[in-house]
Amino acid sequence: MLYQELYQLMKYKRDELHSRLSSIQQDFSSESSTDDVLFSIAHQTKVELSEIKSLINDIEQGCFGLCQNCGEVIELESLNHNPFEKICNRCKTDS
Repeated sequence: MLYQELYQLMKYKRDELHSRLSSIQQDFSSESSTDDVLFSIAHQTKVELSEIKSLINDIEQGCFGLCQNCGEVIELESLNHNPFEKICNRCKTDS
């Protein structure tokens, strides 16, 4: 997947999560909703949103796909499997 495609996909996912979070916040005011379940869903949505915002920022800053430890390019196979990957395989095995 090209960076531009991933960038557009993550921006779409970010907007989708913002919408979901807004809906969850509205559900909190509903008496029929279970607060614990909604809290859990809201928390997970916020975590996903944070990861996506970080990935979008990395793409915009030109550092997406670079290992946070050594600065080398992360293997394409790793990024295809998990676009949120921050550490290359060499650094993972060294630690």
